[in-house]
Amino acid sequence: MADDRCAMKIGTDAVLLGAWANVGRVTNLLDIGTGCGIVALMLAQRTESIGSRIVAIDVDVAAVSQASENIAGSPWSDRVFAYHDPLQEADYLRPKNGFDLCVCNPPFFNDSFPPADPQKRAARQVNLLDRDTLLQRSAQLLNPDGRLAIIIPSSQLQETVEIALQHGFVLNRKTLVQPSIVKPPKRALLEFGKQVCGLETSVLTIEKGRHEHTEEYAELTQAFHLRYATT
Repeated sequence: MADDRCAMKIGTDAVLLGAWANVGRVTNLLDIGTGCGIVALMLAQRTESIGSRIVAIDVDVAAVSQASENIAGSPWSDRVFAYHDPLQEADYLRPKNGFDLCVCNPPFFNDSFPPADPQKRAARQVNLLDRDTLLQRSAQLLNPDGRLAIIIPSSQLQETVEIALQHGFVLNRKTLVQPSIVKPPKRALLEFGKQVCGLETSVLTIEKGRHEHTEEYAELTQAFHLRYATT
């Protein structure tokens, strides 16, 4: 998959979110800040049996162009659609009954230290889409049973949960992601819903040794890594 025209390249965060998001009983999905389209296409692959429709949006013209090319070259081009739109203006893309699932990557970074490069700054949503707007707009675009899945720096976990509560969300799933068995969590995968389902928590470790993935990471991502593909 090409990502050379996107400010933020394909990384572990995108793979984690695309593999971790709960796609059970979803027919309409929204990928916010799609970049090259990697998460949208992962979700399309995972929902192939039910033929879910995925809408992918981004504020970066170059990213949307590249996402469109990646989508066109994929087996799911009839179900994934990329648009050059900010989340604030995405109401016209909302299905009649609302989206079943919204996802968002990359994570949000402290606005006090925005990237110097304008394209990277936009890709990281800094000053264009803060967490409050993301959570508010997602709540408006989702149906009553809909879910929002995001990946953020673990340092922003508590603040993000508090903002989500203000917009009627409940935290139903949380996975803390640690780079290795000797390092603390750096990312948090969060799933919010409008219905209380009980909080499910877990910890995911990516590496057990240098360049040696853990069994749990391999199992989670095996559908997207040739090295872990089952025969």
